[in-house]
Amino acid sequence: MAAACYELKILSTGDMVLQLSLLAVRKRYRHLGIGSYMMELLKTQSIVGKYDTLVAHADTDAIGFFKFHGLTDDPLLNDQFKELKDDWTNSILMSYLPPFTTDLEMRNPVFSLSLREVEMNMDVARSQALFAYQQQVMCVTRLLEEVKILRKQLDLKREEVDRLNSKLEQEKRKRHDIENKFLMYRLKNTKELLDNIASDSDDQGLIEREHAKPGTQEQETAQSEEPPFQTTEGAGV
Repeated sequence: MAAACYELKILSTGDMVLQLSLLAVRKRYRHLGIGSYMMELLKTQSIVGKYDTLVAHADTDAIGFFKFHGLTDDPLLNDQFKELKDDWTNSILMSYLPPFTTDLEMRNPVFSLSLREVEMNMDVARSQALFAYQQQVMCVTRLLEEVKILRKQLDLKREEVDRLNSKLEQEKRKRHDIENKFLMYRLKNTKELLDNIASDSDDQGLIEREHAKPGTQEQETAQSEEPPFQTTEGAGV
């Protein structure tokens, strides 16, 4: 009529996993609630044993059935069971996380569900939640104040940077003006030096011309005083 096969495994993380390897119902007995009844038995730890997670590798056409019975195909959640994927192909890994209070604990005589204890537990949980909320509010408030202080310091640093940049620009302009003045001074001195050299050259040329004029007159006088050229016959020319 129907059959189910499962195995309890301990993962490398230490979690106890119930791995469902087979759940089948004959065709003539399907849609009668037999598969759902067997799933409820598998989820009952007093029957199959204590486990942390129930894991099943579902075929594509069985995903809806397993989701109906509380299993999830969330890939992020089921990634912790990836060491079980090597045993199966062409299937979707699905898992069921049982409640904290299992049927085994409910059968334990030590376990109590008295209203007084529930109220005490609720008060403790409420106090812890309130304390956690207060701590979070205090932390957020202090962080906001810290952010305000850091913003003020940042504004002061920004103003200091702007002031230094302005001063740097002023120093650059002063240096540029000094360099221009020095360049003009050098150009002026160079021009005066060139003018002096040119003036000295003109004076030297004038002196040389003055010295050259008397020599020319003496040469002309000497030429005029030369004796006439005589031939062999003694006649003057």
